[in-house]
Amino acid sequence: HEEAIFRGWAMPALREYGCSDGVANLSQSLLFAAAHLGNNSQPWPQFFLGFHLGRITQKNSWTLGESIFIHTWWDVAAFLAAYHLSKKQPGSVHENQPLSARRAKLQFPPLIFSF
Repeated sequence: HEEAIFRGWAMPALREYGCSDGVANLSQSLLFAAAHLGNNSQPWPQFFLGFHLGRITQKNSWTLGESIFIHTWWDVAAFLAAYHLSKKQPGSVHENQPLSARRAKLQFPPLIFSF
């Protein structure tokens, strides 16, 4: 859904209203990073990811397939890294639980899926 909003709607809309490709991409990247401020105090990785995905979208004649693929695997890697780090931190939720009792949580506003 993020690709559809930022690269599929916001970037072309900015371009239609007179922004150049570069300004439209920069603007949607800033919006993308700002949208992730609640999840991350350092939005720079999201800014650079958004800018890169915007360039890919423009390069591919405004199709979203490749950027959706990259963004999906970015999210999978980020989720696995966060889960792995939470297991290693003292005092974490997973510290004293056996492996069979540990549950990863994947959150999508306002839904929470546990598995």
